[in-house]
Amino acid sequence: LSDGRLEFNNAHVKDILQRRGVAMRTAMPYMPEQNGVAECENRILVETGRSMLHSKDLPLSLWAEA
Repeated sequence: LSDGRLEFNNAHVKDILQRRGVAMRTAMPYMPEQNGVAECENRILVETGRSMLHSKDLPLSLWAEA
C-alpha cells in the first residue's frame, strides 16, 4: 500500500513489484488513516533514528546514516 508519492509510484518500482508478484495499491491522498500500519511503522523508524542520534549527541544532519 502506497500513498502514491513518486518515489514509490514509478516504472522502476512497478517493475520490481511485478517481477515479485506483488500488487501495488494506492491510498487516497491526504488520508493517512487508510494507510495506518505503514504510517505507524514509519513513525517507529523516525523515532528510533532520532533516539539513536540523540543518545550519541550527534547532529540531525546525520539522519540518513541512522
